[in-house]
Amino acid sequence: MIKLSTLRSAPLALAYWLGAAGSNEGTTARILLFHGTPRRDAGAFERQMRWLKRRFQIVPLRSLIAAAANGDGGLARKIALTFDDGLRSNVAVAYPILHKLAIPATFFICPGLVDRASWLWNHEARRRLARLDVQAR
Repeated sequence: MIKLSTLRSAPLALAYWLGAAGSNEGTTARILLFHGTPRRDAGAFERQMRWLKRRFQIVPLRSLIAAAANGDGGLARKIALTFDDGLRSNVAVAYPILHKLAIPATFFICPGLVDRASWLWNHEARRRLARLDVQAR
């Protein structure tokens, strides 16, 4: 049986496995991709950002790209953060935390979704599945 303490250590275990934690941090930069930032997870997100800021130099995505293109080296311990899908929670939850901690990030939005006021297909599917009557089986 899996214990709650095991589940709490899963993010750190994943970070070790990905090479983002531990003493063998290598010589490559990393790009961390985020999607939604639920309000209920704001505290955990802020703690993660504080941890990253202590361990790595968080830089804008464009500076990682420029350094890699110019062969400047010095990419070790650098991380860029991106927020994909243009979700409202990225602006409402993540951005204020990043601003408070002076952490740069790149936000990608989907103009077509904004123009049409629609959802990503997987969010729409999740919403429709949630409305299904369980008794209909």
